[in-house]
Amino acid sequence: MTKAIVLYDGNCALCIRTMKTIAFLDIFKKLYFINAWSSEAIAVIEALNIKSDDLLVDMHIVEGVRFWKGYPAYQRISLRIPLLWIFVPFLYFPPIKYIGERIYRRVADSRTCQIAPLRDKP
Repeated sequence: MTKAIVLYDGNCALCIRTMKTIAFLDIFKKLYFINAWSSEAIAVIEALNIKSDDLLVDMHIVEGVRFWKGYPAYQRISLRIPLLWIFVPFLYFPPIKYIGERIYRRVADSRTCQIAPLRDKP
């Protein structure tokens, strides 16, 4: 399995903390993290025709030529990290999926981020 690319808002403290936590859990290094504000993200955005504004609203995961954003991205991440496999069935279970999507949307929409781009961060 090749590495999946995780695109996140590098100007958001919550996003950075979340990516660091996911990276810590990713003991087999199946994920590659890219700050959506970085020049490295441009190639991915153009190749997959991802709207750059969407990257600042939702986290994305890219696997080959497909991508997921928001809660479905977390579902895909959980499939790649063995330490999270125990949660996978629950993340796809309809009532939990519905609640998870609502929680994700509320947190994503209420986060506060810096306006000016920062330098590339992990």
